[in-house]
Amino acid sequence: MAAFLISLQLLPLVLLSPFLWAAVVLVAAAAAIAWRDCRTAPAELPIISARRRVLELSTLLLMPALLLACGEYFSLPRAPFPYQDEVLMALNGTMFVQTALAAWLTWRHRNRLSSTFFVAELSVWWGGAAYVLAGMAVTGNWL
Repeated sequence: MAAFLISLQLLPLVLLSPFLWAAVVLVAAAAAIAWRDCRTAPAELPIISARRRVLELSTLLLMPALLLACGEYFSLPRAPFPYQDEVLMALNGTMFVQTALAAWLTWRHRNRLSSTFFVAELSVWWGGAAYVLAGMAVTGNWL
């Protein structure tokens, strides 16, 4: 629970991070392509039920939750961690998967683009805060 609250406090700070803006630009590019595709071929849009759409968009919460769990685990006091570089690479990969999933779901749900884009960008933003929190916990360098 503490990791969740700290991640919410980190949200304004993450706005200064270049990796967040790279993720935002990738999701925005997917939204622009989806918007163009939606305008040119509206008859070919997939019809997805509301329940399935909510379930698919809720998968965007998995990566931030995983990052928060990692941050909670590594925040416990202990001896120096020998595999710190590998864990940081895993955190980078998790954030990449979060961004790719957000971009893909933005394109997939292009018939409801505005709400999907909003949810995807919020999840990337919160994922960025969870990423910063987990990185601080792994390295032991707290702000």
